[in-house]
Amino acid sequence: MSFGRFLKILRIQNNLNQKELGKIINFSQSQISNLENDKSDISLTCFINILSVFKISLAEYERFCLKNHRG
Repeated sequence: MSFGRFLKILRIQNNLNQKELGKIINFSQSQISNLENDKSDISLTCFINILSVFKISLAEYERFCLKNHRG
């Protein structure tokens, strides 16, 4: 599963729209859209920050991706 798909699922599960999530992580709505649609890459620092904001460990992210991997 791509990070963009994961981010969209996470955002929806937390009842946030793209603009609200952008405010939390200091991104614009269009940057969130680009991430969710895999149109831009994310830095490691930003990736870790997003996981931290949602209190998700790297191990939890990995388990989620493996569980939702579509081959």
